[in-house]
Amino acid sequence: MKFIIFYVILFFILILYSNYYYGKKFHQCKTSDQNEIFYIDVEKLPNELIVQLKNALNHGSKLNPTINFNNAKGSKLEYNQIPLEIQSFYENDYYKNEVSNSVGEQVYYADENEKYRIFARMYKKGDFLDWHYDNNFTVGNRYTLVIPVLVENNTSEFMVKDRKTGEERIVPIPIGKGVIYNGSITYHKIKKQMDGLRLVIIIPFYTNPNKTIIGEIREQVRNITDYYLTI
Repeated sequence: MKFIIFYVILFFILILYSNYYYGKKFHQCKTSDQNEIFYIDVEKLPNELIVQLKNALNHGSKLNPTINFNNAKGSKLEYNQIPLEIQSFYENDYYKNEVSNSVGEQVYYADENEKYRIFARMYKKGDFLDWHYDNNFTVGNRYTLVIPVLVENNTSEFMVKDRKTGEERIVPIPIGKGVIYNGSITYHKIKKQMDGLRLVIIIPFYTNPNKTIIGEIREQVRNITDYYLTI
């Protein structure tokens, strides 16, 4: 029995390490010159919904760099914490079709039980998100759509690192535009916010939302670590 418990614990440690290793370490690709970044037009979120989102984020999960290995600082909302009117605003065929047309593959929203089917972040003074790849537990490609909804004195800019050269560059995202990238292969971060704030909606899209057993396990490990690394 002790050996079974030991191997179960070891297995989960290996899954946790693989999530961290592939999510944080830069994987250079000699056959690619640059990351593909796409833009789409997006409808401006009405002011009353921006106020709702901001208030919800003020009471959302807090990312504390002292307990998450200095990976992130800021506020975050999961799907079920986002007001229903805002969920409905972004859940429609327009976004699915625009992303599909941009990337050249048919994409789909995540399942409704995915805690990050749609999520939101708020960056205030000192908040940031370190270099990483986006989690993808499915058997298909993951494309991430980032939509800024409120920007005040922004310095928390979106940055990517070239897959071949390692060169870092800023990708501007003005209000009224959304940026799409392959989150599984595009190494990216959000610079530290020096003043003011920035609110963004993030929507993952998948070419095949189905998961393998390992994908399901990795997702559950992600959920457990999220629980302990937020306050």
